[in-house]
Amino acid sequence: MQLELISTKRCPFVQRSVITLELFVTQKLDALAGLVPALKDNAENLPGSRVLEGGYTSVCQAFGTRPGNTALHDVTQAFIADAKSGGLVAELIEKHGVTGKLQVAGNR
Repeated sequence: MQLELISTKRCPFVQRSVITLELFVTQKLDALAGLVPALKDNAENLPGSRVLEGGYTSVCQAFGTRPGNTALHDVTQAFIADAKSGGLVAELIEKHGVTGKLQVAGNR
């Protein structure tokens, strides 16, 4: 997969380049890897293509607090658990139009 490194004021990040899809199509390659939502969008415009079930990687988000700040740790843990079980996360997923494109991880 071709990646383009873009620098911002605060930190660098990696962005998938449109060139990747163009190469996949023009070079008639056998496989294209990427995030499932992008692959599903691509597959809609590529007759005969399909997105395989399962995955080989995942994007894990995290929340952290300073060491020793147990009060903030406890509050954030409670908020995250409530946001997931109380439906806030599901509401936000629907509100932003990404239903079916994200999975909410269980508690670790």
